[in-house]
Amino acid sequence: MNAIVSLSRCLRAISAVVLTFLFSVTVLDIIMRAIGKPLVGVYELVSLSGAIVIVFALPLSSWDNGHVFMDFVVDRLPEGAKHVMEIITRVMVILLFIVLGVALFVLSEEFRTSGELLLTLKWPVYPIIYLIGAMCFLQAVVVFFDIVRRIGGRR
Repeated sequence: MNAIVSLSRCLRAISAVVLTFLFSVTVLDIIMRAIGKPLVGVYELVSLSGAIVIVFALPLSSWDNGHVFMDFVVDRLPEGAKHVMEIITRVMVILLFIVLGVALFVLSEEFRTSGELLLTLKWPVYPIIYLIGAMCFLQAVVVFFDIVRRIGGRR
């Protein structure tokens, strides 16, 4: 469990670096557009960077319960029922991320075999999609360990 948390912290740090890159490229593009020399491929760089920022920050955010809860219904339940609902929803999240990860791996393999490239930068698309799929599997593992932690009585 500690290895997963450490990996998630490392990924969050990478996410912060990529977010800084995203902002820097955006600001630089605005400046360059003002002088009539826009940067080529900024839209693709910002899109890919945004995806990386999200999927790299998600595992630690989930572990730390840093996401938004819509718990106005669950708050009305007895304590035992709340605990059961937490476990059920987390199992559903695990299944969702496993299905999403598999689908992204299949899509990535299709893009790899077809030679799909980004329009402007001409970079292959499949490595990023593989990476996002792998992060979906990591997210499923993090949520699994969150269930283990909750069953053990720690939140």
